[in-house]
Amino acid sequence: MRTLVAFVIVVCSLTLAKHATSGVCDTRLKPSSDSTYQYKTRDANRCEGFYRSKISTKSLEVAGLLRGKLSYDLVQTETVSITCRTIADDTVYVRAQALPMKTYYRMDGRIEPGEQFIWPVKDVLLPKQLRCSVISVLGFYTDRGDSIYVPVSAEPKINKVKRDDVIRIVFRSDFDLHPVYYKYRIFSNGLTIDWRSVSGKKKYRKGTPIVIDLPKDLRGLLELQVSVKELDRDDGSITKSYMLNLGSE
Repeated sequence: MRTLVAFVIVVCSLTLAKHATSGVCDTRLKPSSDSTYQYKTRDANRCEGFYRSKISTKSLEVAGLLRGKLSYDLVQTETVSITCRTIADDTVYVRAQALPMKTYYRMDGRIEPGEQFIWPVKDVLLPKQLRCSVISVLGFYTDRGDSIYVPVSAEPKINKVKRDDVIRIVFRSDFDLHPVYYKYRIFSNGLTIDWRSVSGKKKYRKGTPIVIDLPKDLRGLLELQVSVKELDRDDGSITKSYMLNLGSE
């Protein structure tokens, strides 16, 4: 990777932690004016729907962390079972969002210890025709006030597909990017994998999913750093840090 003047933004995920400890719904979101499909409580463990757009700020956010791929059919009886094998004795929070820019959809839920989270498509996804290809899902939990991202698995009730078990982390940026680089450090043994490029496109337009396939044998608590550079600008790169727990199995 060529040398770039970098400034580092370390993400502690305090906003996620604040949301998680105050209930399922993210109170920072302003529901849309459509009372049927607006972001609101759907059941005891789920808030889902559309919200009003926020003031745009340049950001690089984790949009998904999934073991395998998301799949579901847009039919009335379809549900998706969300589980997390990484954390067995604590609450794991689930978040789904739409990847395309200007599609302001969110789902927030939680998986209680020893249980699974059931996500019906009939409430919002089906009537608004949000296909699985435009939705991404992740899990996270809180530790001493911070949030740690964890991979979740998603299994549809209808047309079950064989899961490839690859852990994929998906990022989304609201600005155009040059090639994306990443590295990670495993806390248990101190092993550091130096900078490498994300395979695929040389340029990422805003809203385009940036997908990193993590090694199948990667386990434990790790710090993932992602370095990006805004397209057509020469004032250095942006490096962000994220905490992941991939379990010990």
